[in-house]
Amino acid sequence: MRALRLAGVMAVCVMVFSGCEMSRPYKGYSDEVDSWSYPKRFGVTWEDWGLSLLDIVSLEIGAQESIGIVIQPTKILQTGFLFNDVMKLGWRNRGFGFYHEIQSEGGLGWAYYRSRRFEPILGTATLFDPYRRAPLFAGFPIRDNIQEGHWADVGGEVGLVFLDVSAHVSPKHAIGFCVNTLMLPMNLFLRYPLNWIGVRFPELDFCDENTTSQIKQKYNLTLIPYPRTFAPTEVLNELWEVPY
Repeated sequence: MRALRLAGVMAVCVMVFSGCEMSRPYKGYSDEVDSWSYPKRFGVTWEDWGLSLLDIVSLEIGAQESIGIVIQPTKILQTGFLFNDVMKLGWRNRGFGFYHEIQSEGGLGWAYYRSRRFEPILGTATLFDPYRRAPLFAGFPIRDNIQEGHWADVGGEVGLVFLDVSAHVSPKHAIGFCVNTLMLPMNLFLRYPLNWIGVRFPELDFCDENTTSQIKQKYNLTLIPYPRTFAPTEVLNELWEVPY
């Protein structure tokens, strides 16, 4: 019975989607992604799935002078202060390795301010990507969802004179991991048979981090947008004309 229901659903999908048209950017993107060999699709799918799992948590430990404590029950409620000049080993924003970091930060909620210098030393290529970790940052971190973590992230950092430890958890990336997990059967087993009969499904990348995100940029295509900024702060900035 379940097999018959599944077959019925698939038949409906074939009838509906096989007659659909595609925008020019989506067709170019889809043609390139669907041209991948199965071994490449298999490897990319599992790589993106594993990285999306690791995206949920960031962990860092630093050595040398650091003092302060920061508590972040989302960046909307972030509070505390921290001053450090340390070498860190950590995983954050798909970058892993050693780096030098100098920070001065503090405040409360939306008025929390940060000034940081970041110098990668040794690690993955993503650690040296300025899109993920800017060499210099000065401003209110709540406005940034990429380099400074998503506005809904939860965590904190403690500086204990000669030791610095931080940990954060991202609810947004947890949802992204769940979406990637639900898409595993489609990407591993169903996509090619459906393509052969003229049915195409878009790649669902909730956090716009998977391998296909680079191809979407190539064709100027947006499927599920991942906002670089926290929209309410941008609206307030325009209303108040705050010069930062």
